Amino acid sequence: MKNLKLLFVLVASMFLFQACNDDETAKEGEVEGLWNVTNFTVDFTINGESFTDFFADDQSTADLVEEILTASFEDSFGGTIEFKSDGSYVAQDDNNTTGEGTWSINSDGTVLTLDGGTAEEFSFDVITATKSSLVLNYTESQSQDIDFDGTTDEVSTSLDLTLSK
Repeated sequence: MKNLKLLFVLVASMFLFQACNDDETAKEGEVEGLWNVTNFTVDFTINGESFTDFFADDQSTADLVEEILTASFEDSFGGTIEFKSDGSYVAQDDNNTTGEGTWSINSDGTVLTLDGGTAEEFSFDVITATKSSLVLNYTESQSQDIDFDGTTDEVSTSLDLTLSK
């Protein structure tokens, strides 16, 4: 379940914009239902640079780190998530790992929050919400000295998650 939540946490990379007509825009209640994960992208950067560029002196390390991080998310992505009308959700990944919790969406439909009020709370920006497509974005940044050179680096993970009914 923790990997599944981590997957959703990292679901934020670049913003995916989709045009939709006003009559396609989902209302708050239309987020409810069973959604299939149809696509995700994950992007890792250090100080705004790709791993490859940041670790230019050690390409094998850059490739290995990015491969491991990407694989860990790919293992967790896939499957389904059901947003229930009682404010709970059930998610199942391709490995049949099930996660459960609560969900809510703000009044203007721009932020979807999972497990609000808990230590595991995280929120997605709702990029697109139609009756058949839900595109979510999450970005997280941390400051740490990645290369042990005595300077603080900005490490960012960004995920985009596309769900469809």
